[in-house]
Amino acid sequence: MTRKICVVVTARPSYSRVKTVLEAVKQHPDLQLQLVVAASALLERYGRVEEQIIADGFDIDARVFMVLEGENPTSMAKTTGMASSSWRRCSTDLPTGRCRNHR
Repeated sequence: MTRKICVVVTARPSYSRVKTVLEAVKQHPDLQLQLVVAASALLERYGRVEEQIIADGFDIDARVFMVLEGENPTSMAKTTGMASSSWRRCSTDLPTGRCRNHR
């Protein structure tokens, strides 16, 4: 039985920390990687790591644009609220990050 693992990458530093894990999951015959790229990882002004992820051979299952300008507690709370509904799209067996199992 193949088990699904959802990993959420929200920024360039996040990707560099989990890249070896992503490679291991991708290569494992009994695991299926679900990759969600979100927040500043999609934005040009923060380096748009999405392009590097694709160049490294990973498929992106979902993109979540959720960064509001302001960089204050109110905009951060709104950004988190916007993202919460997106995580529900992950149907995983072994969740990481903010994805949960929703069977």
